[in-house]
Amino acid sequence: MNKILKLWACFSFCVVIVVILAHLSLFVFSRRPPIKPLWGGKNEIVGESKRKSIEKSKIKHEKHNESPLKWQDSQGMKEVSGSEASDFSKLNTRYCIQYGNPDAQLKVIEFFSFQCPHCVKLFNDDFFKIKKELIDTEQVSFTFHPVPQDLSTVQALICMECLSEIEKQLFLEAMFEESVPSDQELMAKLMMTAMNVFKKPIAQLEDKTFIQNHAAFDEVFQFLKQKKVLAVPTVEINGSLFPAEVPSFQFIQSFLKGQ
Repeated sequence: MNKILKLWACFSFCVVIVVILAHLSLFVFSRRPPIKPLWGGKNEIVGESKRKSIEKSKIKHEKHNESPLKWQDSQGMKEVSGSEASDFSKLNTRYCIQYGNPDAQLKVIEFFSFQCPHCVKLFNDDFFKIKKELIDTEQVSFTFHPVPQDLSTVQALICMECLSEIEKQLFLEAMFEESVPSDQELMAKLMMTAMNVFKKPIAQLEDKTFIQNHAAFDEVFQFLKQKKVLAVPTVEINGSLFPAEVPSFQFIQSFLKGQ
């Protein structure tokens, strides 16, 4: 009887500790100040000349209740037809995350960033259903293409250079499932933890000089120099862009049925 009481007391104590820690975590994360974006302010990591060049082509996010699926050029935002996808240069495939049979009937590319709340929500709401019903059945090949317009996505590119295809998938899934897009500092910590798990640590991932001197940063700079830089999330299917759509399960399934 005494043993049972002792076990019950230990269990109750552990439960209390877990509850306290959970509340403390919520308090700490809710008190974090917002992190300024990559381009500008005290967190700027590029030189003045590069910054001015990049700012001419970087994306200006629209309000939450407006569609962000536009191009930006020197005349401002405009919709584009699918044929204009060929004018858009993509990142090297080592920075992309690919799922499924590359020879599938439908080749879907989602343009995303790690600090895009719409991208995070879309992934958690739809992607595993897409994977189970459309990718694993070899009807769809699905590629995540980063749009490195924020610091977290640039840091992710540096990480992905070191990862295998399977590791990139695990990295993406862990980041989207655990991420807080508005908290760049937390995102960096999550990435560093993931790289430690893969036994490929990057201790300098938060160091601005390290980032600026990394090969991935040159790739980012060239990517953002384009006249047209894609907003996120946006979907490309079989080489054509669909600016008024997002890569949801419903849209991809309806497109597949229409083939």
